[in-house]
Amino acid sequence: RLAYTDDELRAMAWLKEAFDPGGLLNPGKVLPDLGPEELTHAPAAMPASVPPQNVVQPKSSDEVAEIQRACEKAGRALNVSAHSLMCSDAALDLDLSGLRGIVAYDPGNLTITARAGTPLEELLAVLAEAGQTIGSWRHVLPNTTVGALAATAWPTPALARYGAPRDFILGMTVVAHGRVLRLGSSCVKNVSGYALERLFTGSFSCLGIIVEVTLRTHPLPEAEEVVALVGSEASLRALVGWLLRSHLPLERVVAKPSDGGGLWCVEVVVGGLGVEVREALSALRLAAADCGFAPADADWRGPRDSDAFGLSPCGERVGSFFCYPPAAAVEKALRLGSAVIEYWPLAGILLMPANVASDGPQRLAGSAQDLFLNRPAPEASVMARLKSRFDPVGILPPWLPLTPEDLPGP
Repeated sequence: RLAYTDDELRAMAWLKEAFDPGGLLNPGKVLPDLGPEELTHAPAAMPASVPPQNVVQPKSSDEVAEIQRACEKAGRALNVSAHSLMCSDAALDLDLSGLRGIVAYDPGNLTITARAGTPLEELLAVLAEAGQTIGSWRHVLPNTTVGALAATAWPTPALARYGAPRDFILGMTVVAHGRVLRLGSSCVKNVSGYALERLFTGSFSCLGIIVEVTLRTHPLPEAEEVVALVGSEASLRALVGWLLRSHLPLERVVAKPSDGGGLWCVEVVVGGLGVEVREALSALRLAAADCGFAPADADWRGPRDSDAFGLSPCGERVGSFFCYPPAAAVEKALRLGSAVIEYWPLAGILLMPANVASDGPQRLAGSAQDLFLNRPAPEASVMARLKSRFDPVGILPPWLPLTPEDLPGP
């Protein structure tokens, strides 16, 4: 209890309750046993009325908490459009641009904490002064904010080298049920309590509002080179196999079908120390030639983490990410051909239009219907229990159109 507030311990108990509603697993060993009354928040201070305007710009996490409590009291929906997939036309829109700036930066410990409304380009500029970066987010659209990237767990081609957001988000501050919760820490290895920051990463503001994020940083590559190639389907199959077996310092690999003729364009970005980049370029060009690839036009460059897959004003994506084992993804990409918008070979991810049907891969992101509504009953039960605890009034964007009572028992 010394490390966490009562609200934070209660949030951890909610997580355990969602997966273990009967309390059968290690009762009282990881967390203190909480009775039914302790699992429910004590009454908070009386909130102010809901602001009359449709958009409100809080300046602190406490203001966000007060606004959330007021919306709960009034039963008014609350939305952060860039953080969500579904929103209501009648919702109060929360503009987090007032929560902007770097809170703490420790270059020696490779950690940085920023407020949710901080533009990504502002964060990367601060890191670049110390020769650091956030590897997976280097090429994301510059007007994106740190909070939006954390709330959507935005994947990029660089995740094969630097990891997905849940790998480098070490902690965060969120507002849930009108309470400010500090989750995780600035430690690279934090073994205290449940990793609630992972629950909120990629939650699309369904459980709470992310107001601050702590990230693990990466060294900025000393040198970086781009190789653009064009080749046949057989060439792509051979090159992907070689890349998966290689140990080159590959920052990102993006492939997309050419305009016609069954050709594929591939962009490979190599980054690291100057010597290793030169050696990698030499090996890559030899391997590409052996696989039948030729240099592409000098002005061809792959999309920058897919502008087409940005969020609409209401947070709805125009396409879907599908995930396969990397060795199998190339065959799927070749079979779909021109239906593929982008293919990330090292991560095994295909980006396709929203209307492309899936025959078995895990859909990482897509329409709200795919993400939250079409879930197997056991998953839906857990999600509904989490939603009922963290957002009991249901003012945040929905996960499910169901209550726990509508779902099968544990």
